[in-house]
Amino acid sequence: MAPRPRLSLPTAAPLPHTLRLPADHSSVLRTLSKLSRSSLLALVQQWLRQPDKSLCSPCLAEDAENNDADDDIYPLAQNTEELQDLYLKLQERKSGKRDVIDRILEGDWRQGITLYQLATADLLYLLEHNSSQKWTAMKLASIAGQDDNLTREAKESLPRFHAPTFLRNLQSEVAPLVKAHYYLARVEPLSLAILRVHIHDSPYNNQRSMLDHLSNGAQTSGDGSRVLYVVFPDNCPMVYISLISSPGQAAGVEGRNLRRMVIEALPRAFSRSRARYSLESTSLTARSLSALLALRGPGRGNNAAGGWSIFAEGTVEDSPLNHVEPSMREPIANEDSEHNSDNEKVGDSIPAKLQAIGLPAADEATKKRLIEIAGGRFGCTGLEGDGKGIERLDIRLKDQGSRDEQPSESRLSLQQGTEQDSLLKTWSPQVQLAFHGSHVIAGIRRLVETGAVDGEKMPSWMTGEAGVSVGVVQEGKIKDDNPTV
Repeated sequence: MAPRPRLSLPTAAPLPHTLRLPADHSSVLRTLSKLSRSSLLALVQQWLRQPDKSLCSPCLAEDAENNDADDDIYPLAQNTEELQDLYLKLQERKSGKRDVIDRILEGDWRQGITLYQLATADLLYLLEHNSSQKWTAMKLASIAGQDDNLTREAKESLPRFHAPTFLRNLQSEVAPLVKAHYYLARVEPLSLAILRVHIHDSPYNNQRSMLDHLSNGAQTSGDGSRVLYVVFPDNCPMVYISLISSPGQAAGVEGRNLRRMVIEALPRAFSRSRARYSLESTSLTARSLSALLALRGPGRGNNAAGGWSIFAEGTVEDSPLNHVEPSMREPIANEDSEHNSDNEKVGDSIPAKLQAIGLPAADEATKKRLIEIAGGRFGCTGLEGDGKGIERLDIRLKDQGSRDEQPSESRLSLQQGTEQDSLLKTWSPQVQLAFHGSHVIAGIRRLVETGAVDGEKMPSWMTGEAGVSVGVVQEGKIKDDNPTV
């Protein structure tokens, strides 16, 4: 009697960690190929030391049905301890990264890679390459208009991030719409938690539905668009969300809609009865997590960027209200001594560049004064190589200018009325500034140090005091619109 076919029923459960992808699938090979050889070997050791053997179980000799050791290029091991010794010997052996990948996919994990293993490999690459993703900072805020009986402290209090509770609430919000695999990891050196969400638009959570979905080409070109990272820093009301940035992550309408569903479910997962929350934009986008932690993190630099950073970093012990210019400049010069030495190394090429653009080269006294001005305006920020740079700064000037001169009679004869007369006296130019680079604020600081930009007359938003990457300047102050999610 032929076996009855198994039925697949829609379910609200998430994709399990033990769900395996074929070892020869392109997404598996692409994820492992991004890692270095040493990282791959360290990751395999982590898999083999996993207490729950079902998450990363290798293919052993006792589990294989047809184990022909003579014809097998990679003979199966008897137990995990033997595999650990084998990969320890691979660390000492001189071989390429491709040999390690072939050993993993064609030998010890020939039965496939679980979603848990794929998530750990993907997260390891993210931590080793800090600028591989583009992030935006969102602020978790309480929704106004809630119960009037609550106190002000209760309305403004933020929810406590409890990982199991948050994941359960997020799964219940997302499950009716899409299926996803969730992997939450703790990163102690950065004092944050990272949630990886692998989106799968199918009502089923079994391996057959996953393979059918992959065979349709849904994750061949836009695999990165269906992987969402959410970072939760400690003691901070901020949430960092990854964006689709690289050309390899070009997502269609379907991929963007799936990501938007998950992002919209984040504040609802934090909400509870009589306490509703939303995500507000902070107008800050960067590729470096260190930059987000410095500008929108738990430290003292959230509202003390630019020249005020000397008080947040503890460079100056006095109060900002007790302003004494010499006492501020001396610590800055000592703090930036290493930065100044770097300027001297590249200083030989600066005069030639200044002369090329029509600017005179400065003497030693002028150079020292410009460096002091830059230190006063930028403080401890804008240093090259600090890992806290933003790559793009978009500013739109919205100020209205005034015309003091009286309009001529010929122009008045063409335009009559008080409204037309007021248009002659004011004008609003559409000016947009875009700064690009690996570290925009450090580049502006270098321009101040070379004299290309007047550091004394430069507006404060050019020093990064606002801590934003997109903004509107009106009446000399930078403003931004904060949409909620």
